[in-house]
Amino acid sequence: MSGGRTTRGAQRREEIVAAARTVLVCEGIDAFVLRHLAQRLDMRVGNLQYYFPTRDDLLEAVVRAELERDLDAVRAQDQPDAERRLAAAIEVLAERWIVDECSVYQPIGLLAAHDERFAALTHEVNEAFHAELAAIVAGVSPGVDADEARVRALLISALVDGATMQRYPDDGPLARGPMLERLAALAVTIARTGGGPPPVDEPG
Repeated sequence: MSGGRTTRGAQRREEIVAAARTVLVCEGIDAFVLRHLAQRLDMRVGNLQYYFPTRDDLLEAVVRAELERDLDAVRAQDQPDAERRLAAAIEVLAERWIVDECSVYQPIGLLAAHDERFAALTHEVNEAFHAELAAIVAGVSPGVDADEARVRALLISALVDGATMQRYPDDGPLARGPMLERLAALAVTIARTGGGPPPVDEPG
């Protein structure tokens, strides 16, 4: 009996998080208010607070669920070698984060500027992506140490973040498809070489 209640409770939590995500990305952070969310879910506010006592609790749950989906999407890229896996992972992340499709992380980044809870959460999200990408980078360049793999992962992550903030035309070389392909190829180059300046020849 209690197992059934637990399963139903977990399912209800997932439903709440999914509805809250829709409100966040489609209506914005200003609409992310428990009373409004309860109305969308046809719940009493008190019932909603049984699962998530505060707005910030629910907001954090939305971010954590998004993070898990994004990491699962990266891990699902089953490719024959590390370079292709990295390229596929970058393309899938870019498609998920592209600004036209809305983003869970953008409003959280704004909150992080003045809220310690969301600053810590943003740091945790970034660390998770850097760790995931660093593991792939290590496969692309097995000779690099963990610190260098992490540096390359951070550079790749920054590249993806910037690319997903752009607006792309519908066709031509600057359209989303060609640009994301080049983004993925550039990520592979960074993973392979570090993206630093070429070495300077010492005078003879």
